[in-house]
Amino acid sequence: MRIKQRVGIQKSKNRTMMENAKNWINSVMPHSSLTAIDDDGRRHYKFKEFNIICKENKVITVSYYKDASRELADEIQEIVSKRVDKQLKPLKREYRTKAIKMHEAEIKRLKSYNPKSIETISGEIEQLKDEVSILKHKIDDFEALTHRFKHYGRLVE
Repeated sequence: MRIKQRVGIQKSKNRTMMENAKNWINSVMPHSSLTAIDDDGRRHYKFKEFNIICKENKVITVSYYKDASRELADEIQEIVSKRVDKQLKPLKREYRTKAIKMHEAEIKRLKSYNPKSIETISGEIEQLKDEVSILKHKIDDFEALTHRFKHYGRLVE
């Protein structure tokens, strides 16, 4: 049943699920690598993302392989995510504040009839647009770092 859940083995028209599972095991074992031998004689083999556990040449179970580097990568990713979130929070707050000021200035410019006021407000809007753009770029950089690291952790597998 585990092999059905984890690998997706199903019964077919001509074969039972057990026959298909045996065929899958027989086809992957030559391509698997031994990763550990327990004190009780259980042998652990890795094939792609699967951990195949055998005892006395019989498969006991198939689970997902999780090595130490994967656990470390997950732990580091969590630390990076927390640090990035800590950096992003004030940046996003400042971004929202500047964006609101920019839009309020645009409304103020639309309400104004005085050409000098419109010109002054337009200059203020351009400055705010630049500041918003810079903040957006910083936010995108931090979010890309988290995204890039998540994918790096998967490449290590």
